[in-house]
Amino acid sequence: MEQVEIPAAEWESYCAGFSRAHHGWLVTLATLPTPLLQAEPDQATAHWQIIVDNVRLQRVELDVARGRCGIATDTPSGGALVEHRLDGITALFVLTVDGAHQGLRIDSLIGEEQESALIWFRAPAAPEELDGIADFEM
Repeated sequence: MEQVEIPAAEWESYCAGFSRAHHGWLVTLATLPTPLLQAEPDQATAHWQIIVDNVRLQRVELDVARGRCGIATDTPSGGALVEHRLDGITALFVLTVDGAHQGLRIDSLIGEEQESALIWFRAPAAPEELDGIADFEM
């Protein structure tokens, strides 16, 4: 898995484009301490604290001025949206596998602890390889 850092000046526009390109994709939203992710990235799933699993991504919004990020997904039952807020954003990474999108990593500072939130796709894919509108979008 490759992790490419997005420059801070591009965070808001990148998140807007990411939301458009990946709206409705099935994701797992999880958090874990950043040092664990940096030390053993290929074994990070063992340390995940799962917030929601196998739900549709609705949007990722970033407010650079306030250092805040909001992630919205469907609930597992398909009801109201789950909103996950992050404060103290310090870094943003796109995650890829062989050039296909695997997800997004958002690092934040909570007190003195570094935490990473992961938006993890069920299967890596390039948005341009998927076409059409899913049934749930109509």
